[in-house]
Amino acid sequence: MPAGTKPRKQPAGPSGDARFFVLFGKIDKHVAALAHKHGSAAAGALSPRAATIGAGDAALRLNSSGWLDLPPQSASQLNSHDDRKRFCRRALQRAVPLFSRPLERFVSSYFDFVDEEIERRRDALELKLAEAGFDPGAAFPDYRDWFFSAFLPLPNAHLQWRGDFIPFDVVFWTGTRLVAVLIDSLSMKTPRHLRAVEALAAGHECVEVVRIAPSDMASLQARLGDFTEGCRIPFGPFRSAGLGPL
Repeated sequence: MPAGTKPRKQPAGPSGDARFFVLFGKIDKHVAALAHKHGSAAAGALSPRAATIGAGDAALRLNSSGWLDLPPQSASQLNSHDDRKRFCRRALQRAVPLFSRPLERFVSSYFDFVDEEIERRRDALELKLAEAGFDPGAAFPDYRDWFFSAFLPLPNAHLQWRGDFIPFDVVFWTGTRLVAVLIDSLSMKTPRHLRAVEALAAGHECVEVVRIAPSDMASLQARLGDFTEGCRIPFGPFRSAGLGPL
């Protein structure tokens, strides 16, 4: 190598053990700066506005503890399955920024998809209850409670990487893979943003970036996989963190 010539940096190889700090919901640059400075770096940390995720952490689901901001006394007033389901749906809809109609459609389509999957697989889910020692005909647990085992969408997600935040429309963590969604028909991405997205995906084998239409749940499911897999029994949305992995 000629004198004075700097060696070329080799691109980082794929890594499955990366940790990511993700902001989501209605955020701005000021919130992002504060979160970057004060955000929790604990493994598996989840709050109504942020998550720290990576290899070894359990999947983020609708029944994961931390993302719902609800006092226990209020939770006790949500008596029916439909009440709890509506509460989760509204909580995520409120996290969508104003004027983001495609993202609103995505969140709505996702909940409809989960509902349809639960009903389509009712027989199999009731069999899982029976195999776990429960009466499928009893009021609790009910096969419909697997609704809350669905992967938690983090809308308007900003993923911290290399000292910067890369925006995605939605992010999911399946326990083994971070699925980062770019929704067609939302705001055009800049070349700088697209380069950052490509570098992120190339540098981490646990990251999969997918661009889909707001209602294309078939393509999303192909990336996420079966959300009931590995869930022996269902839990509701107000599950204690002390119960551990599903």
